[in-house]
Amino acid sequence: MKRKANPQGYNVVVFDCDSTLSAVEGIDLLAEKYGVKKEVEKITHHAMNGHSNFADALAFRLQLVRPCKSDMKWLGGQYIEREVPGTKELVTKLKKLRKKVFIISGGFDSAIKIFASHIGVKKSNVLCNSLLFDKSGKYRGFDNSNPLSKNHGKKIVLKQITKLGSTVFVGDGVTDLEAKNVVDLFVGFGGVKVREVVKRESDIFIDDNTLLRMKDIAIGKNIAF
Repeated sequence: MKRKANPQGYNVVVFDCDSTLSAVEGIDLLAEKYGVKKEVEKITHHAMNGHSNFADALAFRLQLVRPCKSDMKWLGGQYIEREVPGTKELVTKLKKLRKKVFIISGGFDSAIKIFASHIGVKKSNVLCNSLLFDKSGKYRGFDNSNPLSKNHGKKIVLKQITKLGSTVFVGDGVTDLEAKNVVDLFVGFGGVKVREVVKRESDIFIDDNTLLRMKDIAIGKNIAF
């Protein structure tokens, strides 16, 4: 059943990052840089559309790419360069309304935190996967104790965030949709990529190329999309 926005609004607004706040799939960009784009994009497509195990997909893609520490600064810049129109403006408006703004992503914290600082989300409110590097900056794995490295990880993390108050979650993929029943409202975003199952199952679906209408949803307006 599709839910409508609560007229009283939401205290907490949570965003996915890749293909939501930025028109980037971070792991795919790294794959392109390392010449394994085709193989990695195929795995990403299956994972984001719910056709494969997320934990296995993450491990396999990282093993193919093996990014180094210096790649994270470069990737952070790519997130900024490809910011979805109006994202920084939206975050500013939400903060003025005293909304708590979070980013939850299966992407990599050292890159996404660069982007988060740019759009005005504090680093402590950014929850992502952590990559592990040796002293020379070479890839040596990822933190597999992090719930976000596993299936249904966003659902687990969001359960904790919802303790802060009524929560709306915005995302583009099936791993986002899986958390629908944990939050008070799930908003699907198709401004970068439309995934049919997300469009069909989300409470509200935005297919604009901007997230600016999220401000109205956050304060409880029910708008026809």
